[in-house]
Amino acid sequence: MAIRTTRDDPSFAERLIAGMRERRADRKDRTQFELIPDKYGGSTLAAVTQLLIRAEAEPSVRRLLDAYRLQREPVTELDGKVIRLRNRRGDPIELAHLAANLRRQGVPISVNYLTPMGGYIKSVTTPESTAGAAPVWPKAMGKRKKDKAPVRVVIIDTGVYGSRRGDGWLTGLETKRNREDLDDSPKNGFLDLAAGHGTFCAGIVQQIVPEAQIVASKKLDSDGLAHELRVARALVSEVREGLRAGQHVIANLSFGAETADDERPIALDVALEIIDEESRQAGLETVVVAAAGNFGHERPCFPAAFPTVTAVAGLTQGMLPAEWSSRGAWVDFSTIGEGVRSTYVPGKESPTVDTDFEEFPKDAWALWSGTSFAAPQVAGAIAKIAIEDRVTPTEAKRRLLTDASDIPLYGKKVEILPRI
Repeated sequence: MAIRTTRDDPSFAERLIAGMRERRADRKDRTQFELIPDKYGGSTLAAVTQLLIRAEAEPSVRRLLDAYRLQREPVTELDGKVIRLRNRRGDPIELAHLAANLRRQGVPISVNYLTPMGGYIKSVTTPESTAGAAPVWPKAMGKRKKDKAPVRVVIIDTGVYGSRRGDGWLTGLETKRNREDLDDSPKNGFLDLAAGHGTFCAGIVQQIVPEAQIVASKKLDSDGLAHELRVARALVSEVREGLRAGQHVIANLSFGAETADDERPIALDVALEIIDEESRQAGLETVVVAAAGNFGHERPCFPAAFPTVTAVAGLTQGMLPAEWSSRGAWVDFSTIGEGVRSTYVPGKESPTVDTDFEEFPKDAWALWSGTSFAAPQVAGAIAKIAIEDRVTPTEAKRRLLTDASDIPLYGKKVEILPRI
């Protein structure tokens, strides 16, 4: 299965980004974005005219920020530790340069990065129909009440499309608030760019640990985009809900961004600090698992590259390093990310992203590739060990690492779902 990233095909990436911009132009419910130059001569995506700064640092640069007429919005969901700065009429590139200059002086400030997945990074690989019988829904599922599980697996993604399935999979995961948008951007009779991504990730986790409580949080849109502040808020909110229920939490984040100068994104950094502290106070644990990215090189991709996050790279079906996977000393695990099989959504692929477009039926299963689908395998495996062995997620992670062989830059190699 040949997989290339959009970095391998700049003209395709340009058309893809132009298409996303065009679809979002008149949508107030969609984040508008700008291409921000990075130190490598490339670019990354950021929300238009928005900066983020740690609250304790804002007074020291207030006069300079006032000169740019930036409006201050404390982020209450992050305990006021982050301030969003806006100038809706400002030049986004100029604001990005302001943030870069202040960072060089040690000020914790950055643009509000978008955390993309799906098309922007790897749209040259799309879901494919599976051959053979789909996995059978485990009858043992009925023996345990999911809401009593000691571990909650939170999947922050595009949502889930499951209540209309007739094969038992994903039953009970879909709500009015988290149902995936399949044909929304635009409404043209074809599946959107990232349609089915959250459904696919949820199916991976459920195949591995059906007895866990799985919560699908819809925060990325059907183009596969959300700004980091939205993701950070969701992460804190979902973890707090799990802790209040007396559960350990494993959060799966199958998306990621490379930042302009490899700095840590502000909002996500603060969110991780908050959930770490609150988990300790509750006497419980939170493990965050994230996809390493599909950029095909060693630059850090966030949130995976944060030291407290479990980063997962991709392997081929032969359990060899996948060239398209991001990697580096910051990666903890690697597992198969090529040709992963999971639950998918009904609908017809758009010919703009796949010339050999397919139509998927009700109760569809598909094969898809990317570190997006390696990460939930590790999240599910940690949850499974924690539940079956009655241990904490940290101990479960340690046990998963036991006897695993090391691949330089790809972390510990583990095989979880069966090979196709």
